[in-house]
Amino acid sequence: QAKNLLMDIRARGMKGQVSALDDFEFDDLPSQKVLILVVSTCGLGEYPQNSKRTWMKLQSPELPMTWLSGVKFCVFGLGDSTYAQFCYAAAGFDVRLGELGGHRLLQRGIGDDRDEDRY
Repeated sequence: QAKNLLMDIRARGMKGQVSALDDFEFDDLPSQKVLILVVSTCGLGEYPQNSKRTWMKLQSPELPMTWLSGVKFCVFGLGDSTYAQFCYAAAGFDVRLGELGGHRLLQRGIGDDRDEDRY
């Protein structure tokens, strides 16, 4: 999903990159103009292994509520609606980025593996 999105972004003449959240330099988040997260939820509400470190850092009470004030963001969650914690990780990131001053571009989107169209 993320790589397809990147191809669309580049086709429109914009720059972008795809990486796992934990591979992205955490301290560089506030310098991003736009942040698009595509996040799955694993098992019974678990954050993906490749985002857990970033999620924990975002929880720091030392981060000011203006830390992401220059960042526009949106989140798309991937999951299976038969689970009680459907798209839980995406919801967590969406709320926390907003709490840290990020400007939400779009309402959180969801992709449901159980949807007849598979999104």
